[in-house]
Amino acid sequence: MKLENALNLLLTSIALQEKSLSKMMDAETKKMLYVLNECQLEKLSIQDTKDIHKSVNQTLTNMIKMQMLLQAKVENIVELVTTTKKKLVWRIP
Repeated sequence: MKLENALNLLLTSIALQEKSLSKMMDAETKKMLYVLNECQLEKLSIQDTKDIHKSVNQTLTNMIKMQMLLQAKVENIVELVTTTKKKLVWRIP
């Protein structure tokens, strides 16, 4: 496999993970909007609200960690491309 193909696959996988994170964020937003609506209608107990908030908070924390990992992957790819280009320039007669 050529380096360019490998880099394209890596970037594609990062993009798909970013898309998944976006969908997860939308789901958490909808969950919180539902909770707010139910609270206004007094259909949820305080404990239920706290439990849901804790769940959303943990999910968002994990999403932030995943985002940081994806950023590190992108930075590694940029470094690899930069290093590879420098090596290629030195090989040109």
